[in-house]
Amino acid sequence: MAQGPVSFYVAQLNPTVGAISDNADRVVEAYKNAVKAGAALLLTPECVLSGYPSEDLTKRAAFLDRIEKKISELTALTENAGTGILLGTPYRAPNGGVYNAALYLANGEIKKIIAKTRLPDYGVFDDSRIFSPGSGYETLTIAGVTFGILICEDMWFAEGVKACAEAGAQALISLNASPFEAGKTHLRQNIAADRVSETGLPILSVFQTGGQDELVFDGGSFALNVKGDTAFRAPFFEECEARVTFTNDNFNGKDLRTAEDTNEDGLIYRALTLGLRDYAYKNGFKGCVLGLSGGADSALVAALAVDALGAENVACLILPSRYTSQNSLDDAESVLKNLNIKKSHRLSIEKSFDGVTETLAPVFADKPADVTEENIQSRLRAVLLNAYSNKFGALLLTTGNKSEMSVGYATLYGDMCGGFNPIKDVYKCKVYDLCRYRNRSLPQDALGPAEAVIPDSILTKAPTAELRADQKDSDSLPDYPILDRILYKFIEEEAGTEAIIAEGFDRETVFKVRNLLFLAEYKRRQAPPGVKITAKAFGRDRRYPITNGFRTENW
Repeated sequence: MAQGPVSFYVAQLNPTVGAISDNADRVVEAYKNAVKAGAALLLTPECVLSGYPSEDLTKRAAFLDRIEKKISELTALTENAGTGILLGTPYRAPNGGVYNAALYLANGEIKKIIAKTRLPDYGVFDDSRIFSPGSGYETLTIAGVTFGILICEDMWFAEGVKACAEAGAQALISLNASPFEAGKTHLRQNIAADRVSETGLPILSVFQTGGQDELVFDGGSFALNVKGDTAFRAPFFEECEARVTFTNDNFNGKDLRTAEDTNEDGLIYRALTLGLRDYAYKNGFKGCVLGLSGGADSALVAALAVDALGAENVACLILPSRYTSQNSLDDAESVLKNLNIKKSHRLSIEKSFDGVTETLAPVFADKPADVTEENIQSRLRAVLLNAYSNKFGALLLTTGNKSEMSVGYATLYGDMCGGFNPIKDVYKCKVYDLCRYRNRSLPQDALGPAEAVIPDSILTKAPTAELRADQKDSDSLPDYPILDRILYKFIEEEAGTEAIIAEGFDRETVFKVRNLLFLAEYKRRQAPPGVKITAKAFGRDRRYPITNGFRTENW
């Protein structure tokens, strides 16, 4: 029978990769609060001291030296304090490698070094290249109660919790830095519930929050009791400190979530907002700029930008050509008004377009106008947007969705040209879902207005790039509901061509989509980073060769 009670102080923190001193300061503040709360142990996320993923920074001696210095300072805090720290951090291994470790700091000493055993190397993870694995699973005894200590991936498989149970663990603690993707919040809790069911041991999982390049960590730390029911829950997408007590064989805490924390589109929207906010602020940008076309994609990005950074820090350029409709101009102006964006300029590209085409006329001779002239318009817009970005130091946001990125329906060095793309991993149909979500809800921590911000006229008109007369996206692509379903099967499910056709999709359409998907790889390699929200984000999850003869095979 477990003894107790044991009081834990959960610190769900937002570290910055490489900002070791700042990250240590966050741990220090949380530790002071843990001491005031009378907690036996402060729990931090995985690799909180370095930030995660620290990638090849972890191979630099100076990086590890700085970490060791901060570990010493944190260890000294625990002397005579009565409160320990379970610190997630890289730590030099005896074999010359580096552990992904949980250090138990107490009474002015490093009492225990627990190394992550399972090192993932799939999807966005590269742990097996960076870290050395631990030799087994470890337990830690606090106030007479033995806890099995797991680090992220160690919890996802039965092997680790079984070993902890066999070593006498009476409960489980897991430190995590687990990136967000749609549906993963439920998956994590289901996996933890499986571990509880297999061992009969309750579990307390602490998660990182915040944005790091393409990744967003959603927080949502939780505890499950011996029946697999939720005993504690932290909110998503924000830092949180909370006291959780282990007593009577179970963890006990509060449910700190709001109603928004259970809405899937809301979670995605907040992930995009936090990803953009942290990318901007952590890289020193105070504001951003984007091109506003009057379409759904740029309207959503404008809303995300205002919600992330505040309207006063968002600039929009409306860049019409001879093909831009009055409806598009009106819709763009409505978005500006609804979002209270004051920094806006309407700059025609007509004179620039005429100048470029006149310059090229002797070269092109009698060649008819085609996609070349369409791309010139897009690239001229990129010139103006980049000029604004350079002059005012604003982060240039691009606005292409995942459907467009998948099939190359985007102009290299044109609308793909920029510093960050919040909707890079958002399929076109989901863009509309998120627009409608934002119109009916003001997400938590959003800095924009509470009212509907995206006009219905944007959501009901046919999508168009307006690069030639009467152009519609459907002239070149299948309707988006069909395109997105086919793309989802090719990308997320990695289904074969014939298998997709067998589900009832038109053969010619499926082959067209497949060929476009493979041919556009060279473009995606040159696209800006953007927030990951799916299981197969381009760049980090899905890495295909550009030169690829397999694309012509019948599979």
